Amino acid sequence: MLYGIDLGLLWLLWLGFIVFWCCWAAHDDAGWAMAFVLAIGTTTFLLFAPPANAALQWAINHGSQLPYLVLLYVAVGLGWGIVKWYLFVSQAARNYAGRAADLMRNYQAGPWSPSGPSAASSTTKITYAEWLSRFHDLPPSHSKNRSRIVTWMVWWPFSFLDTLLSDLVRRIFDAIYDEVAALLGRISARVFHRFEELR
Repeated sequence: MLYGIDLGLLWLLWLGFIVFWCCWAAHDDAGWAMAFVLAIGTTTFLLFAPPANAALQWAINHGSQLPYLVLLYVAVGLGWGIVKWYLFVSQAARNYAGRAADLMRNYQAGPWSPSGPSAASSTTKITYAEWLSRFHDLPPSHSKNRSRIVTWMVWWPFSFLDTLLSDLVRRIFDAIYDEVAALLGRISARVFHRFEELR
């Protein structure tokens, strides 16, 4: 107990907040998370006034250090935004490598391709690179992802935590899938074995 408050309740409250914010950071949209943190902050201050006052007193006593802490936060956020953009672009490149053939077929079948069906106007003819940039944002454009990048920078602690945990979990399950892939294939073959045309 602290100031007559159950610390377990306080920890659960903030744990829920962190999980919620990480989820929104994962979707690169912290708008609702911002509203949530304001609600949590107001609730904490009203319901747990003594701890909130203690935190306020600490800020007053260490006020001279706050500008440096803010600069440090901004600098780390800037660095993380660059790192996160590199990870984002790298993932986009891996995704493109897996579906490049399908994208090329879609391009060649459309009116924008020089080898495709005749278009109403020759001005609709564009190169494959232009088509990718216009319709699929490949390679990713920083100007089209401004809001996403700013979110990474502003809420970098939560974006970092989400990236760390999600990548770790993804790698674990990728490894598990690689181990059971052969078994899954055998199951599929056994189930469809009764169809002679598929043998």
